[in-house]
Formats: sequence, C-alpha cells, structure tokens
Amino acid sequence: MASVDLERVTKVYPRSGRGDSPPAVRDVSIEVRDREFLVLVGPSGCGKSTILRLIAGLEHPDSGAIRIGGRDVAAVAPRDRDIAMVFQSYALYPHLTVRKNLSFPLDMRRVAREDVRRRVESVAGSLGLTHLLDRKPRALSGGEKQRVALGRAIVREPKAFLFDEPLSNLDAKLRAEMRGELRALHDRLRTTMIFVTHDQIEAMTLGHRIVVLRAGEVQQVGPPLEVHRRPSNRWVAGFIGTPPMNFVRGRVETVAGRRSARVGCGIVELPADLAPSVRDGTDVELGIRPEDVHATSIVRADEPSSMTGVVCAVEALGDHTLVRLTSDAGDVVAKLSGRETPTRGTPFSMRLDPDDVHVFSMSDGSSLRGSPDPAMP
Repeated sequence: MASVDLERVTKVYPRSGRGDSPPAVRDVSIEVRDREFLVLVGPSGCGKSTILRLIAGLEHPDSGAIRIGGRDVAAVAPRDRDIAMVFQSYALYPHLTVRKNLSFPLDMRRVAREDVRRRVESVAGSLGLTHLLDRKPRALSGGEKQRVALGRAIVREPKAFLFDEPLSNLDAKLRAEMRGELRALHDRLRTTMIFVTHDQIEAMTLGHRIVVLRAGEVQQVGPPLEVHRRPSNRWVAGFIGTPPMNFVRGRVETVAGRRSARVGCGIVELPADLAPSVRDGTDVELGIRPEDVHATSIVRADEPSSMTGVVCAVEALGDHTLVRLTSDAGDVVAKLSGRETPTRGTPFSMRLDPDDVHVFSMSDGSSLRGSPDPAMP
C-alpha cells in the first residue's frame, strides 16, 4: 500500500506543424492518501486518463513531480513502480485460459509455481471465477471478462491500482453490480485505488473523494456529497448532478430584512452564508438543483423564495417525475415524486429553501457562498 502524490504536473502533446498545443494536463497537484479510493471524473478530453498514464509511467510529465509511497518515480520504469492498471478494454490473451491469464503477470516475474497456484486460486475464489478457470475468454460474458481483468491486476498484490474506465463496456445492470464488487474489493484489500470515469454515478458511489477535472485543470477535490452540495464554481455545479442544475440570473436586494435576489417577477431568498462582499444591486447567477424545486400553492409575486412558471413538459419515470417549466426567469426543471404529475400548460408555483440556493459570480463563475461545513459528510 502507498500514497500517490502529483505536484504541479504538466503534460503537453505537441501537434506537428500546428503551433503551440494546449496542455493535456496543466499544473495538477493531487494527494492520494494511502488506502484511499480516489476517483478522477470529468468530460472526455479533460486529462483524467493522461494523469493515470503519467502515474503508471506510460507517459512522462513535462514538468512537476510524481511520488509513489514518497518515492520520486521520474526515473523508475513502469514495471518497477509496483502498480497494476486495468484498462477500458479487457486486454485478455484470447489463446490462454482464465487460469493462465490470471497467472501471466506472476509467470513473467518467475514467481514460484506453488505460490502462483495459491494466489490464482485465492483471487479466483474472491471474484467468483473458480468455475471458469479452464475456459478461454471467448466463452466468457462481458462481466466475467472484466472480473478476469481485475483478477490479473489483483494477483500481483501491487501497492496501488489504477482503473481507466473499466466499466464503460458493460451494460447498465452489470455496471451497477461491478460498482458494488469494486467497493467490496477495496474493503477487502485496503489498497490505494485511483479510478477514472466520466460517469457521475460511478464517481459518487465509488470514491472516498473525487477530483473534478476540466480542460486539464483541477476544479474541485472533496468527498462526493460535499462536491455535490457545495460546488466551488458554476462549471462544477452544472457538471455534477442528474438532471443538471438549473441556472437563472438575478439581482441582489434586501426584502423585509432578508438578503434576496430578484429573479424575473419572483423573489428568491439567498442563503445565510452568502459572502458579505455581495452587496445590493449585484448581478448574480443562481443555481437550483431540480430536486430542490418544490411545488406549492399559488404565491404572491413579492413572497420570498418563490417563483412561478408554466408546465411545458412532463416526464413520468415511475419513482420520480421531471417537470419542465417556462418562466420569465428562464426554463427550469423540477424533480418531483412519482405521485406528482402536473398537467401541461397549467401554472406551477415553486418554493425554494434558501439553504439549497447556490450563488455564483457573473464574472468568473466562482461560488459566492462561504466554506462548506466541516461536519458535512
């Protein structure tokens, strides 16, 4: 087991004949704690897989330092870094049985035959592969192939595991099952794991902490619920969460002694921890998650924490209903219980809890709320 530290790492892939290239990874600093399950999440092209390849030694940084277990690995070959990597493709040897695929990394290191047998059988038992040991990959399902790929990494007993979107080739049901198996695997092995994904559900359910990346730069690092509840900027707020956060523009004013924002014809009371520097007359952008929009009775136009709109679309999804609204402040999506199914074309009044309202700067998109509560899980 070991910590993994990146200090101000930058990586640029030159473009032949096309001038300067933007960095794939720019000045990234991340501290992965010993035995931690850390998830790198972001859209395609944000640099998350490049970071994984830099840690593995498959790429070399143009600047910055990478340390594994406190040891600078700049001059250390990939095979000597004592880490295992699981790729998006299963990368199994089609002519070898499951047993031989699992034992391959040990055979290459000339591990004693009896030790190989013991470790292969132990890993196969823990991953439910014992009855498949004599099959070849063509006789396996997608989920079984992914287990073999995981087992081939586990059998090495490395200091750290690197996962590059290993579940993306599985269907939704298998992905859900494998998420549970990965968490159980980490609980058993208690080994440092770094997992790359673009899937928010994987990030929120797997990581002790998540690192949100955009265009090669770190936007926010923290426990999943903290990042969801207290995004550091507008971009993170819009990226994390399904359905995405609603954004409407407003102007700060004081109404009946309460800090509020005028949003179209409505008034939205702002959270108590709004930065003191945000004065009346400041234009801001409010963020409201669909699950924080609550239906209420018709309200007065000057009633705090309320907005009105008209239902333009209804998506009944069983356990919940998505309602798309048009209002003078812009379009808003509300996520209601499955029992609530408003009719298209009817008025809809929204009630908002001030603590659920996010406030962002119009100039740089940064959050204008105070620091997260340290007691927040």
